[in-house]
Amino acid sequence: MTRPQSSLIIAIFTLATIVRLLCLANQPYFVDAEGVVNALTDGSLRIQFPGYVPFCLLLKGMTVLTGSPFASEIVFSILCGLAAMIYMTLFAYDRGQFPGALVVSVVAGFSALTVFFSCVGTSYAAELAAASGMIFHGNRVLTNKEPSHFYGVLVWYVFGTLMRTASFSFTGLALVYLLWKRPSPRNTVAAGAALILTAVVYLGLSAIYFGSLQNFLAGSSIADTLTMHRPLTWLVLNWFRIALYAVWGLNLFLVLAAWILWKSRRQLNWDLASFFFLLTFPYMCLLLKYTPHAGYLCLVLPALICAPWVAEKRLWLESRPATVALVLAPILLAQIFLAHPTPIKGPVSLVANAYVLMYTRDAIKSSMNESLVSLAMKNDVGKNYIQLLRGEHYTNPNGRGY
Repeated sequence: MTRPQSSLIIAIFTLATIVRLLCLANQPYFVDAEGVVNALTDGSLRIQFPGYVPFCLLLKGMTVLTGSPFASEIVFSILCGLAAMIYMTLFAYDRGQFPGALVVSVVAGFSALTVFFSCVGTSYAAELAAASGMIFHGNRVLTNKEPSHFYGVLVWYVFGTLMRTASFSFTGLALVYLLWKRPSPRNTVAAGAALILTAVVYLGLSAIYFGSLQNFLAGSSIADTLTMHRPLTWLVLNWFRIALYAVWGLNLFLVLAAWILWKSRRQLNWDLASFFFLLTFPYMCLLLKYTPHAGYLCLVLPALICAPWVAEKRLWLESRPATVALVLAPILLAQIFLAHPTPIKGPVSLVANAYVLMYTRDAIKSSMNESLVSLAMKNDVGKNYIQLLRGEHYTNPNGRGY
């Protein structure tokens, strides 16, 4: 990059940091944030299965510097969000030079969901960082740049798995794919040793804080209930939620990415495309049977943001990167600062509040954490139909999973 180009990327990174500081949550409220604070305060250092014991221990260690559990959560999520932005920008620069870095820095820096999960202090930010790190280092491995980058992939896989075991472990096939495409006895041994050590550490720590390994494994019945057989209507609604989160988070960029991939379908980097697929698809298969909120998209967001650079030709992203960035930036910032929860008067406003308007600065500042069901019950909008769709199954008190 030239000096002016580097200065522009640094300016975008600085603005993205300021945006996050302006949107910080005032208290732990979103999904697992409050549970983790309680676990750190009472010394139990675990929440519902799978416990998140390593995550709680990390935050406990950070509290020595931050002064409080919630401050540790906020610092953790900001650092993970900014690390994800850096990694995605570096990946795009490797694949598309300055045009790629410019567009991705804007999207990763200002999109609603990357900002939101950098600001509310939850464990989901770990998946943003870990998936981004795996994408950057994985691309370097596949392009034969410094074989040592495999260790970067391995470190981020271990980090993501320790922080969010029940979801991030599904990215393991991407790790196996790299070993298959770039075989190395040393890397194979390192991967095997790291995975065994990760499993021992995770199960050992969980057994200690759950009282025994048997108590820890008994909690898996909750996960089984949450992913039990669903009727087709329920699955379709899940797919709708996932698509809506992606559209809200990336909007015009998602359309542009799909158009580029379609137009360049005969010029894809299939090694990289396969890596992206194995990084995300196994997890998405699980997600389609779970009741998702937008946090579950954090593992997938880096792949969606980086997807156009799987193509060898990026069309507008190469020929008019400044135009794309100038169009996207105000739209993305408006979603964060101008959009806000609205009074619920019918099904449309109900869905909008539950699935998109919750992920705005105003909603963060008001600690809004409502599921579609709870909003429907409070406002008497379609609650009978929603209850029928839900059937009889477990939910935690606020209607959301961890």
